[in-house]
Amino acid sequence: MISKNNFLSVTTIFMISCFIGTSTSLYTSQNHLGTEDLLNIAAQQASNLLTKIDEMVRKNQQKFSLVKQLNLPIDQYAITGSGALGIRNLREIGDIDIIVTPALWNALSERYGVTDENSIKKVLFPGEIVEAFGEGSFYTEEINKDAPSIADRIAHAEIIEQLPFESLEHVLYYKRKMGRAKDLNDICLVEEIIAEKPCFEVRAIVNDIEQVKEKLSSLSAVFKSDYSFKDYIYYPKDRTIDLNKEIVRLRVYQKTNWIQQPVELAYKLKIFYGHSGSTKFKKQFNLMKETDGFLKNYTLAFTYSRTGFEYSMGNIKVFLEEIEGLAPSLELLSFSKDEISELLEELKPLQILSDSVPKLIENKQKQAVINM
Repeated sequence: MISKNNFLSVTTIFMISCFIGTSTSLYTSQNHLGTEDLLNIAAQQASNLLTKIDEMVRKNQQKFSLVKQLNLPIDQYAITGSGALGIRNLREIGDIDIIVTPALWNALSERYGVTDENSIKKVLFPGEIVEAFGEGSFYTEEINKDAPSIADRIAHAEIIEQLPFESLEHVLYYKRKMGRAKDLNDICLVEEIIAEKPCFEVRAIVNDIEQVKEKLSSLSAVFKSDYSFKDYIYYPKDRTIDLNKEIVRLRVYQKTNWIQQPVELAYKLKIFYGHSGSTKFKKQFNLMKETDGFLKNYTLAFTYSRTGFEYSMGNIKVFLEEIEGLAPSLELLSFSKDEISELLEELKPLQILSDSVPKLIENKQKQAVINM
């Protein structure tokens, strides 16, 4: 299984837009703007968004750390309500509600006591940030035999960053049931997550590409094409960027069966580990010189060549790549993180990578300078 956060579930372009209240995507049909303006506006909007999200993530993680400090048995509780949105960095959360099994409820109530307020029984932990609820906590409500039980909700919890979170389907059920004003935006976010099926990705180092090809063949993977291209990575002239979060990339194709022009300029925003990220700006060209107007405020940082082989296996796309300066690697893309995990178990890569390819190249170049 993948050890890095169990593929932290994440957001789509729509969800990012919900968070900041406006769409940040730019389309090149806005011809009234100068060529360099389009890319620069996308970069500035993304920078502002990253600042907001970083602060939100920091606050949410502080609260989730309080749950970890309780050392509760992971199979006897689940974080519910807005917690499932907070861990996905979709919005800032207030307090944290957890649902617990009868056994854990008895242990907690004996240790911390039970608060009965507004016809709701709960266990309030020190600091009053985390609250626990049991099967009979809402004792004045009519019993709905069709509603999922707490045992069922806990059994179907998703483990994210070593914490159990109620499934989005169950969160949506109760958000709709309560229908409070504060639930309406949450309902919008959860419905979009479920409907959009965000794409997950992982890159891993492999020992030998030919061995992986043979294994994929034995698993009935379908070979699609081979390709080669060169990437040019740019830095903004006026600020420093983290290449794990945002990338300005010019790609020149030497060989590909993909339907596109030979040159592609893209500005990508990638906030969360395990997700393919969102493209805030993309435009294709026939010649490199046609990109000059877009890159006036950017400096070429470094380049690297990539050759690869594309396979498909059900809903999973597989890319085996030789990247200049790096060990052989594979990249998997799928709408299901479970499918990715299962295939990784079969392929047995040497190491899961958490950095983007440009970040890996950048780190290697910095290390080479230090070693000089």
